Amino acid sequence: MSLARRRATLRIAAVVSVLAGLALVFSILATLEYRYGPIDPTDPGWKVLVINDTDRPVHVKDAVEDFVIPAGQQELYVSPGPGQLNMNLSVTDEAGQTLGCLRVELDRSKTVTTFVSSMGSC
Repeated sequence: MSLARRRATLRIAAVVSVLAGLALVFSILATLEYRYGPIDPTDPGWKVLVINDTDRPVHVKDAVEDFVIPAGQQELYVSPGPGQLNMNLSVTDEAGQTLGCLRVELDRSKTVTTFVSSMGSC
């Protein structure tokens, strides 16, 4: 095999390898976005709407925020980090006494709604 032909074969192999690598990267990114939602860090991603269906105000806390939700009102929580599949929210009364916890499985395609009265033990 001539030197020119060998170089041409090596160039073709290099181009094919680069294209295969790019295809692999794009397929991995598409799989991650499908599984965990948008990869865009400016998109808040998965959310939960907490409705206080009790007769008293409560504090609902996650790892980042602590909201007071008056009776009959609601608050929207955003997942504290990308790719989080669920949230654990702590529910306390105004005196700081823990009433229970809300364990919420998040959905990448829609906002999940949960009610304070559905809390369980922590």
